[in-house]
Amino acid sequence: MALSAFAGGLLNATIPRVSDRFSTSTPTTIPFVSRYNTTFHIERAKLERAADFVPPSTVTSSPTEPVTLSENDDTLELLFRFVYCEVHVDLDAIPFRSVAELAEAAEKYMVYSAMTVSYLYMKSHANENALEVFEFAAKHNHRDLLNIAAPYTIGSDLRFLEPKVSPSFVLPWVNFNNKYQQIAQRCMYVLDVKRNVHRWDHIEPDDEDDTVQPCGLGDDEEETWGWLKREVTHALFMSGGCALLDLDKVFTSEMLYSLEYCKFCDQTLRYWKRELKRQVAGVRAFTTFM
Repeated sequence: MALSAFAGGLLNATIPRVSDRFSTSTPTTIPFVSRYNTTFHIERAKLERAADFVPPSTVTSSPTEPVTLSENDDTLELLFRFVYCEVHVDLDAIPFRSVAELAEAAEKYMVYSAMTVSYLYMKSHANENALEVFEFAAKHNHRDLLNIAAPYTIGSDLRFLEPKVSPSFVLPWVNFNNKYQQIAQRCMYVLDVKRNVHRWDHIEPDDEDDTVQPCGLGDDEEETWGWLKREVTHALFMSGGCALLDLDKVFTSEMLYSLEYCKFCDQTLRYWKRELKRQVAGVRAFTTFM
């Protein structure tokens, strides 16, 4: 039963049909056929105004013959809505993968309005879909988009990234990623320097004899700091280092609350966060590694 339904679905997918939205055929329209055999009748004048629409070199057709494209129905319908200058195309209501396919088609056929809107969409989704946005930016040489997406790819498995981009991007990404990994790996050193090497944590600034004050945490000092270290380490390494990009989620209000009885420890924790933030801000943009 399931096999016959699957076979029927494949058969139905190849049955010729005409797009409901772009169904009117006139002497001034060009018929474009999707991967799934759906025809879109598009006004030539609108196409010329909206795009440098260049079908693939493998396509051979006369002005009256259908032009077969490799994109699916949904992608072409979205693309042609931009060709027709439709306002308020809500890409946020569309799955990311579908918008990514639209972005590829817009670049391929140079549909200007779709290129602009898709670019802005990809830019706003660089955090949630970092690898896909990075791949898109690398393919089309959007250097500013590369710089936005690259930090959110840190900690990614190179085996997943490498097949998606040109080899010229791989070594720069490895070096870029290593900068963040080094910060994550040395995060305890930053704290230890503050707490153990200098040991100015518990000294009042106006003390003439630099007397070390007792820690307000009392006997819980080391246990509390042990917990804080574990929490920070866990957040950084479970995220592959990506948590460095949002340290407010690493250094939580719960952590600050745990130090409320010792202003010196509170200051040390805040210093730790500031220092990590400073180091992250010092990492150069991805494209400078190329």
